[in-house]
Amino acid sequence: MGSSHMPGDITIGIVTALAIEYAPVRKVLEGAHDQHMQGDQKLYCVGSVPSAAPDTPHQVVATQLTRDGTRDAAATVIGLVRSFPSVRTIMVSGIAAGIPDAGLGLGDIVSATEGVVDYSHLRVTGEGTELRRPLGDVSAAVLDADNRLAEHEIHGHRPWLTTLATLERSNVAFRRPSGGETTTVHRGAIGSADILLRDAILRDGLAHRHRIIALEMEASGVATAARLCGREFFVVRAISDLADQKKDDRWHGHAAAASTAYLHALLGALMPEISTPTRAGGNRNVDGLPRIVEALLGSRAVRDEHTRSQLIDLLPAYIRSGVPYSSTPRIHVISIVSTCSGYPSGREALLDSLCVLLGEDSPEFGALAAVIRQNWSRA
Repeated sequence: MGSSHMPGDITIGIVTALAIEYAPVRKVLEGAHDQHMQGDQKLYCVGSVPSAAPDTPHQVVATQLTRDGTRDAAATVIGLVRSFPSVRTIMVSGIAAGIPDAGLGLGDIVSATEGVVDYSHLRVTGEGTELRRPLGDVSAAVLDADNRLAEHEIHGHRPWLTTLATLERSNVAFRRPSGGETTTVHRGAIGSADILLRDAILRDGLAHRHRIIALEMEASGVATAARLCGREFFVVRAISDLADQKKDDRWHGHAAAASTAYLHALLGALMPEISTPTRAGGNRNVDGLPRIVEALLGSRAVRDEHTRSQLIDLLPAYIRSGVPYSSTPRIHVISIVSTCSGYPSGREALLDSLCVLLGEDSPEFGALAAVIRQNWSRA
């Protein structure tokens, strides 16, 4: 087994649905080893992947869903973030169905630069059908990395093809079923729902209506859970079928390997997130922690899970990545204050985030700022 990693070292989480998707991900992790976390029944694989900083690799945790589908994906992300609270970005890797009219063929790679569309979350009225709400945008940092890969591709540099060739040599399951074709990268929106689709007419209708180029069954759950946990997300897929009657499993292995290869290249173009070590003594300067917590819980904005996630998003990355998620508002607020208190700049970071969320001139911010300053000394 490889060297042990503490949860605080890890900033990237990778989620896969199937064993054939999980296998190549484990293969590209350096020093990969299994890890159990106390209070969590999932088995995780921990390792590292090169980053855009040569001497600082990404520390990564990967896991496989118990079952495919959006619900299990959401539950898995929440559990992963609870066990590894320093994870900042959740990545999805695996297979998808492609839209032929968008130019996608078997084995092609899809980078979800335009996000994820939950095409089953609908409002149906006499005037027609429309999506109920967006899932949130993809990680800006990973999107920047994808832009760099796209620019490099123009000059003929495709590092994912080298990784894919290595995976194909490592296991016959990852090899391309038929030779001669080239692997093309497509960028756009991916549709996600709990629907295993084998209907070309329905497929093309969804593609036209929602401007999606591929279909899968987990990303909308990952996106929802990532938003609720105050984390970022990104999705990479590769095409294993075309969502028609010809759908079979022959391309699963190669598509899973192609997706992993491109995700590996994305991380290689992404700067690592460096967390500042938590100061020893934790919240020793928060003399009135209970009073601060009660004041924050008195704010409707902080009690609401959605806006509380926005508050966390406004914190500096090195702080927000360490805030454990809880569905219980009181526990979550305690975690926010306790995590902020571990940093010399934590009090001001929390005040700045509340100022942006509530408005500098709002009476609510003024009252909360007074309680925080009165009960939390700087030194």
